[in-house]
Amino acid sequence: MRLINKVLLISLLLFPACKNQVEDYPLAKKGFIDLSKWDFDQKGLIALNGEWEFYWKKLLVPDSIKTKISNVEYIHVPQGWASGMNASKKYPQFGYATYKLKVKLANTNNNLKLKFSQINSAAKVWINDSLVLTQGKPGAKDNFEPEYIEYRNYIDQQKQFANSDTLEIVIQVADFFFGGTYAGLYKKIKIGKAEQIHQLANHKIFYYSFLAGIMFVLAINYFVFFFFHKKDYSRLVFALLSIAVLIRVLAMGDFLIPYLNMDLMARLYYVSIPFYAPLMTIFFYTNYKDESNKLLTIIISVIGLIFLSFYLFFPVHNFVRMDFVLFAFIILTTIYLIFFVVLKALVNKRQGSLFALLGTVILLILICYDILATQSYVENAWFLRMSTGFVLFQLFQAASLAQNFSWAFKQNILLSNELKFQNLNLEQIVNKRTETIELQKNEIVEKNAKLTSINEEVICQNEEISQQNEEIKTINIKLDEYKNNLEKKIVEQTKDLIRAKENAERADLLKTAFLENLSHEIRTPLNAIVGFSNLLENLGNLSDTEKDFVMHINFGSKSLLKIVDSIMQVSKIQLGEYKISLTEFNITKLIHELFEEFKASDEYRKKKKLELKLNLKGLPEHKLMNSDISGVRIVFFNLIENAIKYTESGLVEIGVLLKNENIIHFYVKDTGIGIGKGDIKFIFEKFRKIEPGKTKLYRGLGLGLTIAKSMVEQLGGRIWLESEAGKGSTFYFIIPNMSS
Repeated sequence: MRLINKVLLISLLLFPACKNQVEDYPLAKKGFIDLSKWDFDQKGLIALNGEWEFYWKKLLVPDSIKTKISNVEYIHVPQGWASGMNASKKYPQFGYATYKLKVKLANTNNNLKLKFSQINSAAKVWINDSLVLTQGKPGAKDNFEPEYIEYRNYIDQQKQFANSDTLEIVIQVADFFFGGTYAGLYKKIKIGKAEQIHQLANHKIFYYSFLAGIMFVLAINYFVFFFFHKKDYSRLVFALLSIAVLIRVLAMGDFLIPYLNMDLMARLYYVSIPFYAPLMTIFFYTNYKDESNKLLTIIISVIGLIFLSFYLFFPVHNFVRMDFVLFAFIILTTIYLIFFVVLKALVNKRQGSLFALLGTVILLILICYDILATQSYVENAWFLRMSTGFVLFQLFQAASLAQNFSWAFKQNILLSNELKFQNLNLEQIVNKRTETIELQKNEIVEKNAKLTSINEEVICQNEEISQQNEEIKTINIKLDEYKNNLEKKIVEQTKDLIRAKENAERADLLKTAFLENLSHEIRTPLNAIVGFSNLLENLGNLSDTEKDFVMHINFGSKSLLKIVDSIMQVSKIQLGEYKISLTEFNITKLIHELFEEFKASDEYRKKKKLELKLNLKGLPEHKLMNSDISGVRIVFFNLIENAIKYTESGLVEIGVLLKNENIIHFYVKDTGIGIGKGDIKFIFEKFRKIEPGKTKLYRGLGLGLTIAKSMVEQLGGRIWLESEAGKGSTFYFIIPNMSS
């Protein structure tokens, strides 16, 4: 019951208000709408819904409509002329017509524009006898020329119409391309302030760009996952699913891919649905084989390929006729996955099944809503369309895969810890057995000595003693055999223990390599997120809240990239993959560069009470050093960064102590929190962080000092520290001049 309540709650939150709710909006009647009482500044845009004058198979201009025309017909806008809803009669699927509406306004200083969502094929728009928008060439079938105009250009290409308290809107529409329910003014036409329309356009651009960015990152991420784990086909299928959703989002947010012709845009709009349904079924089959039906998966895949071929190769004017069959196919597929696959997986307590169920239910709800909105049964909210459902489905499935991956990673950690524990037990057992064998060996030596003494005494005795001597010899032979057997067992057990130790070391190397690979895989999507967030930050026209969101995304991504770089540095050094490149460089210049870099950093500038000081007394201005400049820079960088992080006020000093001409002691000194004597021996270990009292948490993984120590040792030097808790720390290191 709790699960059902959660699903119902999400469904209610996603559904906008239905069309039959009472709305206090003016409606057009008999080709006239009164907006004289409408406050555009307070209430914003308003849709010109209602009865428009309609002239079927007539392409009239404003002058010709002003003359008296008999038999004027009226049609409800928004709707396609072939839908037959709220109209006196149903018109053919293809044709041409003229719409007219008279609008009464409050004053003449409105600075207004019209907002068109989309008009298929060809159209011309006049306002007060002035031609404000042209799309293609409206006409009969022989001289009809369609044109695709992306959403933003509807606004940018529209000419400003003259101020007046009365507007006469005349629209010619011709459609021999889509037809059906998409023919004519099937979407809302709104009027409002120019800045309001531009703001709404920017919101749509941001929304669909955000969705496209999410799908692009997911696709790249899971393609990389599959590249490194080719046996897990669910990740490949999920990446292809993300590509299908990306195509759908690009087709819905048409301003993202401008300059396409009508035919290509129509095929992109339709082709993503039959491409998505089979992939979705195959994805669930790869994750929940025990709950899925293989035959149904094959049947759905074949039907999806048939639909895909239809939308790729058949003429576009046939597409609308297949809408009912296509939507029935996707709805039935989704219902099958919910009730016959995901619910079974949830009952069987499969990892990630709850996220899978939530995503599939939300997808089904938004598909149904999209169909109802297209047919004008419910209010059409542009952000709650089928593409949004696909994106939410992908995000929930990504969460499901992430949960599976997290579980597998935890199992790996548990197995690794168990292996370490077993290795420790084996070492203890080996030590105990070695001690026991040594004791037994000493006892045998003592017994041999006693037997030898007895033999010497027996030799001096009579025949009776001689017989006893023979018996003693026999005992000695048996003891020697026992000794040899014990030595063989010791050798065999020693080999087994060495083999077990080598396996444990190999497992540790594999774990380090795994962390390096994981760091590479995370870095790729993080770079994509940083790139997209930079694009969004430079987009302009963003609100302060949106800028703040973009700033947080950018800051978090860069912080995570820094953590990934630290993990990769540790992995390279410990695996021996860091290549030392010897070169002669100016060490004084390098220290000055690092000093200026940290002095300009955000971390230092935030701490107003902290002073960064440089002490190079006695060091020549052009002191040359032969070593790996990148490695030396890494050591300095991590020590200085560590000192600034743990010092809130006081001093951070970078300096040198000249012992002689060839030996330089470098040091980084701070007046920060310091390190207790009991913690000094652990400070250079991986993931060790000293946070006295836990009164403040410091960023980072505790890898900076580990990287510094490993790099100093690889360059042939040594590092040590002097510290006292609460008073600060001083880190010293020596790096020798190395010959090529």
